[in-house]
Amino acid sequence: MNHVYSKDLPGSEYKKLYACSLYEGPIRTAILSWKDHNDIECDTPFSKVISSLTYTVIANHKQKENTKYTTISGNISHCIDRKSNKTLQNNDSEIIIIPMPSSKKSLHNRGRKHIIPLAKAIESTLNCHKIKSRVCCAIRMNKSVSNKSVQTSGIKGRLARSANAFIVTKNLVENRKVIIVDDIVTTGSTMSNCTNALKKSGATVIAGFALAITTSKIH
Repeated sequence: MNHVYSKDLPGSEYKKLYACSLYEGPIRTAILSWKDHNDIECDTPFSKVISSLTYTVIANHKQKENTKYTTISGNISHCIDRKSNKTLQNNDSEIIIIPMPSSKKSLHNRGRKHIIPLAKAIESTLNCHKIKSRVCCAIRMNKSVSNKSVQTSGIKGRLARSANAFIVTKNLVENRKVIIVDDIVTTGSTMSNCTNALKKSGATVIAGFALAITTSKIH
C-alpha cells in the first residue's frame, strides 16, 4: 500500500474519496480475511496505513487553505480579510470520524464492528498531530430499507433503496465537519449515499477514506 488512489465524491469538501490500495491480489485476500474471517492481526497494519493516508490528505489540504487565505509580504503574514480569518479558524475545528455502519446481519456474522479500529487509529493520529478529532457512530443502516431489499428489484428500485439506506443522528453531526471511513469502495454509491445523508443532517463532509478501491473506479 504505497500509493494513493481516489475517486470523485460529489458533495464533499475535498470532492474526493481516497483509498490506500487497489482491491486486488494479496490485498484483496487480506482484507476479506480480516473483514469476514476475524483476522484481527490485520487491525494494526490496516490501521497504520489508513491513518497515515488520512492525516497526509487532511494536512496537505490545510496547508493549501492556509496558503490560499494568507498573503506574505516580506516577513509579515496576514489574513486577507475577516472572512478568510474565519476560514482559518474553522480549519482548526474538531473533525468527527464516522465509521461506515454494517447491517445487523453482517455485524452478527462478523461478531464485531471491524471499521472501529481503523477509525480509532485515525483519531489517534490526527490528535497526535494537533488536529482535533473523535470517533462518533452517528449513522446506522435503515432497517426498513434492508428488509425490503429482497422484494425490490430493478435499477430504479435499488437506487431508491440505496438513497435511503442510512439514518443519521442529527444532533451528533449538525454544523460539524466529518470524514467517512470504510473498508472497500466498489461502485462508490455507498459512500456517496452516506455523504448525502450526512449533508441532509447539517454536516460538512470533508472526504471519504477506505483501505481499498476497485480498479475501475480509480483516478
